[in-house]
Amino acid sequence: MLFFIPMKRIAIIRKDRCNPEGCGNFLCIRYCPINRKGEDCIHKADDGKAGISEALCIGCMICVHKCPFDAIDIINLPEAFNQQPIHRYGENKFVLFSLPIPIQGKVVGILGKNGIGKSTAFKILAGIVQPNLGMERAAAFDEVLQYFKGTEAQRFFEQIRDGKIKVAYKPQAVDLIPKSFTGTVRDLLEKVNETGKLSDVISSLSLEHFLDTSIAAISGGELQRVAIAATLLKRANLYIFDEPTSY
Repeated sequence: MLFFIPMKRIAIIRKDRCNPEGCGNFLCIRYCPINRKGEDCIHKADDGKAGISEALCIGCMICVHKCPFDAIDIINLPEAFNQQPIHRYGENKFVLFSLPIPIQGKVVGILGKNGIGKSTAFKILAGIVQPNLGMERAAAFDEVLQYFKGTEAQRFFEQIRDGKIKVAYKPQAVDLIPKSFTGTVRDLLEKVNETGKLSDVISSLSLEHFLDTSIAAISGGELQRVAIAATLLKRANLYIFDEPTSY
């Protein structure tokens, strides 16, 4: 059984920006009113950067304004949004509270700025990432079903479990494809052609003029079209395209 302690706020530390030496040895710790009372709301984490206890944080925003490197975000959650998260990337990292749910026979588009969890949501739907429901471990499949009980998402994940939905997923990082596959564009597409519609896909995406070029030698835009083609050629019920317009 899952027990959830409601979250009042989320404390985010951007570890790539946090610079204790540059700010004079944890400026945030020195100004935190809870720390000045003798408690460890803001502390030195194991990685040598700042860490924040969300249970102790009162949302005063002093650390946010005092940090010279814009490394801290404190997000106060409205009471109506105070629910168990679907996934959390780690301590003092962002939290995913909802998922887009695929609809049979429909196209669903997800828009938003970088870093809000779009790719993670897609990977959860594709079965690549197992959600942790805010815990320090991946949740068991039965726990995920219980979380979504009574919703369309429960039915979706049950169909994934039962093999009734097969997912074809185009990843965001298409530039990694040449590192995992050697050969020509034609070789790759023939290898994944499960639908028998290779010629149609080649024509639709205008791939004819570089079919016999090595995957390692094509441009970013060409690589993006090849990744889309490879996804379309797989036999699936659900097709997910993560950032299909980059490059």
